[in-house]
Amino acid sequence: ASTDKGPTFDWEDPLNLESQLKEDEIAIRDSFRTYCEDKLLSRVIEANRHEVFHKEIMQELGSFGVLGCTIKGYGCAGVSNVAYGLLTREVERIDSGYRSAFSVQSSLCMGAIYDYGSDAQKEKYLPRLARGELVGCFGLTEPNHGSDPSSMETRAVHDPKTKTYVLTGSKTWITNSPIADICIVWGKTEDGKVRGFIVDRSESGEGLATPRIEGKFSLRASATGMILMDEVRIPEDNLLPNVSGMRGPFGCLNNARYGIAWGALGAAESCLKVARGYTLDRKQFKKPLAANQLMQKKMADMLTEISLGLAACLHVGRLKDQKLHTPEMISMLKRNNAGKALEIARVARDMLGGNGIADEYHIIRHVMNLEAMDDEATESVQQPAKTQEEIQAARREARRRKILENSSNRLSKIVGQEIAPPPAKPTPKSINESSSTASEDNLSADSTLPADEETTSESSYGIYPDPQDERLEYIAPKVEALLANSGLNEDSFLNALSGGSGGGAGTNGDIFQLLNTLNQAQTANGGLFGAGLGTAPAAQQRPVTSQQPTSSLRNSRFGRALSTKLHLVVASIVAYLLFATGNEAYIGGNVFLPLLAWELIELLTIGTAEPAGGQQLLGIVFMLGGIPMKTSQTVMKLMNTVNKVMKDVAFFMFFFVVTHLLWSRLWLGIELRYVLGYDQLDQPTS
Repeated sequence: ASTDKGPTFDWEDPLNLESQLKEDEIAIRDSFRTYCEDKLLSRVIEANRHEVFHKEIMQELGSFGVLGCTIKGYGCAGVSNVAYGLLTREVERIDSGYRSAFSVQSSLCMGAIYDYGSDAQKEKYLPRLARGELVGCFGLTEPNHGSDPSSMETRAVHDPKTKTYVLTGSKTWITNSPIADICIVWGKTEDGKVRGFIVDRSESGEGLATPRIEGKFSLRASATGMILMDEVRIPEDNLLPNVSGMRGPFGCLNNARYGIAWGALGAAESCLKVARGYTLDRKQFKKPLAANQLMQKKMADMLTEISLGLAACLHVGRLKDQKLHTPEMISMLKRNNAGKALEIARVARDMLGGNGIADEYHIIRHVMNLEAMDDEATESVQQPAKTQEEIQAARREARRRKILENSSNRLSKIVGQEIAPPPAKPTPKSINESSSTASEDNLSADSTLPADEETTSESSYGIYPDPQDERLEYIAPKVEALLANSGLNEDSFLNALSGGSGGGAGTNGDIFQLLNTLNQAQTANGGLFGAGLGTAPAAQQRPVTSQQPTSSLRNSRFGRALSTKLHLVVASIVAYLLFATGNEAYIGGNVFLPLLAWELIELLTIGTAEPAGGQQLLGIVFMLGGIPMKTSQTVMKLMNTVNKVMKDVAFFMFFFVVTHLLWSRLWLGIELRYVLGYDQLDQPTS
């Protein structure tokens, strides 16, 4: 029988990622791990306590060949991106401050020169930076513009006479700046574009200061400071020639964030290892703390998050080696891993009880360091990462709610009842987080500009237009029902809000336009008992037909009126003939009753055709007087009904007289006084 039991579970590598690594990557990682545990771990506690960074560490890293290790040539190792990630993971097992100095030197300073510099610049600086003889820093974040680097105030003015650029401005939260020999500084030139400059302290020391920032409680083992430039002159050859716009600094930051994604998990692994060893050795109630299932669950959760994060880092690293990665991938890695690492460190500190806050156990140092690395430190600007479109959408939503809230208040006063404000629209979340930087030059990690931004016009980030269609989204279900009951359709209301329909200019939300539109709704709202809830007035419902040639009489006002009063014409003629022939006894049953029935049917089915004169002004007066809409509608309908009846009576009498005149004109021998009974013919006597 076979004695092979198959692979066994290793808690330090649960997903067996070791099998996915190349031999050279494993060799580099193992040798660097030995250096970190022997040389760095022994001095990190004192360095953190006294806020000291030993500059000789940079030379040690250079002699080990890890600075700028992904760069090919110029004395650099040219290893894979996976190998670089493994190195950042190992150094951050010791401390995030050391990893920060390593990342700034490799990705931000050397990476900027390698990607955007000239051949002369590469030959001049990269070999010495790779050996650690020179220390570099990266200046992007400014005191007033941490989350909005496109609004930077640093200016670079070209002086053609001396062939120099004059830099004026300040940068803050810059890792390595107090000990830096060269600074990669980003500033705006006279054309408003962001450009990168190499500020060499040995050549341009006049007007340059890099004071240290004291009193940090995070990343205390790294040197953090400012870059103050007061008309610092640099040769024009120190301009990075191959990039302009924010694409330059964000390309560098992308590589640094990739290293952070690996490194944060290294810190988490360190916390897990310490917590596991402590709970196995620490006995309470005659058994190790690790025997409690609660402790086991915490460690299982830690191990799961670390393993999944490392698997994602390895996958993206392979894609990066093949140039198949995207900035969004790296932002997702960094955001997830830094956040999970901070949670793991906090839980691990809790597992150690009171000892968790003692720096000799290392965990509390990792907790404080990860506070600066985690996106939650700037959640208001990074979660979710806000691209320019999302910022504009948020502004539009705020304006929409303000407009609709004002409209709700107006309607509440008009209709005499409270109108609930519209609910907030759910904000769509995006995974496009390339803008959520965890910049190594900014401990607050709050730069949020899209990575592909080429222009730096301040107006493009300060003015957010309010498209017309955004305010036209409807108010609330209660308001919809109210407007449906009033007969005011949606288009009419929106036209009122936007200053009237048509192409004419108008003020947004004009109160008189709104009142006029509401008044039209209540004065043209169907028959005596309404045309049904939500039914538009008859005039609005009349279909548009193609124009047909008609007679001038039909197109005239009298012709249109005659076509709607034909029954009155017939009734007046019949009534006159009955009078004329002495059959007035038949008028009531044969004329007036059918005519009255016709009028009632017309009022109930068709309604009043047009409002009474002056009703528009009267309706506005009702609204301004606070009379409820239903009451004012009832009054308007009653007035329209009386108006229609009076007009029909007048029309009937008019045609009655016209019929008599025509009868008399034709010499039919019937006089009006006889018809009216003022003059009776003599009756023959027997």
